[in-house]
Amino acid sequence: MSASRSIQLTLGSAGVLVAGGIGATLVAMVPLLDLKSLLEILAAVGTLLLALLSRRAKEVFLAAYILALTYNRQYFSFNGLFGDMGPHGIYWVPADPLLLLLFAVSSLEVITGREQAARSTGLMAGGAAPVLPFLAVCLVSMLTARHPEWAVSDAIRVVKLALLMIWLHRNLTPRLWLTAVAALGAAIVMQSGLGVLQVLVHSGKNLLSVVGVGASAPDLGEEIENRARGTLGHPNFLAPYLLVLVPAAVGLALFSRNLQLKLLGGAISLAGLAGIAASQSRAPTALIAVAVVAMLLIATRLRALSPATLLGGSVIGVTMIAALLLPYRDAIAKRIYGDLTASVEFREEYNAAALSMWNEHPLLGVGLNNFTVDLQRYSKRLAGMVRQLEQLQDQAAIRAAAPVHNVYLLILAETGVLGLMAFLIFLAAVLRRGIRASVATTGATRGICIGLTVGLLANFAQQTVDFSLWFDPSWYTLGLVAALLGAAPGVAPRLP
Repeated sequence: MSASRSIQLTLGSAGVLVAGGIGATLVAMVPLLDLKSLLEILAAVGTLLLALLSRRAKEVFLAAYILALTYNRQYFSFNGLFGDMGPHGIYWVPADPLLLLLFAVSSLEVITGREQAARSTGLMAGGAAPVLPFLAVCLVSMLTARHPEWAVSDAIRVVKLALLMIWLHRNLTPRLWLTAVAALGAAIVMQSGLGVLQVLVHSGKNLLSVVGVGASAPDLGEEIENRARGTLGHPNFLAPYLLVLVPAAVGLALFSRNLQLKLLGGAISLAGLAGIAASQSRAPTALIAVAVVAMLLIATRLRALSPATLLGGSVIGVTMIAALLLPYRDAIAKRIYGDLTASVEFREEYNAAALSMWNEHPLLGVGLNNFTVDLQRYSKRLAGMVRQLEQLQDQAAIRAAAPVHNVYLLILAETGVLGLMAFLIFLAAVLRRGIRASVATTGATRGICIGLTVGLLANFAQQTVDFSLWFDPSWYTLGLVAALLGAAPGVAPRLP
């Protein structure tokens, strides 16, 4: 028997024993668990069993990772080691164990000699290279921070993004690429469906109360009252997340030559549009309309859609949307104009504080995760709001934070002009990958790549009034999309 075969048998036997031990433990724990905990454990065990039985561990864990990113929870399990730093401490998210499992599967492939040969482009080229300058600035800015221990948490997040992109670069195959795209489509449907249901049944502020799972969430008052939020925790997290992905579904519907794929793309698109509308987030709603129009024009320009079909479909679509929204015109008008002035003034005050902060620390900023340290000096009102929000930290496993509502000013204030330049280089590199993928692919694959690129552009515009891109669900999804677009020309399957 070969050494490789012996290792495989040993690891397999160990896996069976571990699985048996876990199963016995779970059976003993069931009477002590509430419904939410039981569902979470069943999901975890089901994922492990599916990976084991299907012998497609990478596909299963990658899909589960993508879906787990939408469960926006942060667990501060390290407070016992490093002390309680509130929302500034080190934490882990539900997707992290799945990322570790992906790393573990790849490590086992190396041990057993089944690792695929690395691409000739090398480890970094096309992988995490675009984010490395930003990571370097983040690490240096930690040295100048008032609380460098706070900066560690966000630095770890940038490191995790880089590791995710490296893993994807080394491991993506046509099957894995398609798995990731399918999981993103499933995330659109799941989050939009839950969000719309939350609105229809007036589910209150509990994220999963609509399905009878009493997940707690901080009470943010009228800010999220009867607005779709899925499991991302806030309408202004859900809508920007969908804003990136929905145009890809639109692209699938427009560019595919296969009727079934067209219908699938159309169904996912409608679900995503409903989710964004139900979130009642102003900027994402306007931007998704612009993105859909852009997709229609691009499809017409590339002859995936005829001008006659564009004109007729636009008339029908606008008429249907107007008919659907007409009964809600008063509620829509109230949402648009009701607190618009206060929202604008709030953001202007935050922007002014961020610019003043940067003006005093122009090169490297105040340090990652240190935005609120001296906020009292720039705005007593905002500092009071942040303190009040941070007091909600113990109500749920959520990182309670509300920095400046402009991700570019947030990066500028915390990492200075060097950090903002590196951050913009990263975003530009992702867009460059999207353009390259859109040119190099055909059919439905091309539609998906064009859609992701348009969605990214729309989301980058959204971030001028938002900071969701810097928070976990959208941050790691950005790394995932960047890897998918980078690999598309050589790896993506040719979907008709």
